[in-house]
Amino acid sequence: MEKLEYEKELESPREETLPVVEEKTREYFSIAPETIFRQAIIILTFSVLIAMFKILTRTPGLHLPGHDGVLIIPLFIIPKILSDRRLFGGFGSTTTIGLMSGYIMGSMGVAGGIGMAVVHYTLIGFLIDTLPVSTLRSSYGIMVGGVWGGLANMSHFFGGSLFRVLIGYTPNFLQMDAILVIILMFTFGLIGGIIGISASYIFMKSEKKQKS
Repeated sequence: MEKLEYEKELESPREETLPVVEEKTREYFSIAPETIFRQAIIILTFSVLIAMFKILTRTPGLHLPGHDGVLIIPLFIIPKILSDRRLFGGFGSTTTIGLMSGYIMGSMGVAGGIGMAVVHYTLIGFLIDTLPVSTLRSSYGIMVGGVWGGLANMSHFFGGSLFRVLIGYTPNFLQMDAILVIILMFTFGLIGGIIGISASYIFMKSEKKQKS
């Protein structure tokens, strides 16, 4: 008799705990339709913005390699920070943006055509994607975002080299001015990364004020 009562005592807390655990698990893994919709809007909006920027600045006044990274890199970093972390930790958002924007501008005859544009911008998006959102939101986010923005913009050069090798041309990194090009691309990307992080911080502060 005592044994049966003891077993009941052991089972009763477990019976009460299991529904709570199941409810929390369902709550964590369930994604509201409005969350998916918001994420889709972010990806679509920034894909079009990047493509339109590149299309509208086909003949810029500043003829320096990678100069457009000052404005293009922020358009990758901002959606990365705004992306919902419930959806795969926010991973995949900027890769998708790079793929879509590259396809849009490439199909309109900008950025070297579809093949080169897709390789370039998907690579930029993927590199931004590799950073956890929590890192960019941290106190040292500006420093990390700036360096990663520089590397991402610089990948534009190496992505072009890779594409040229695949289609049978001489890679860009064998050109005499390659080091200067890399330095300029990294510098413009660094500036773009800092701008992107700063703009995101301003948005997040205003969002917190609205919630409070």
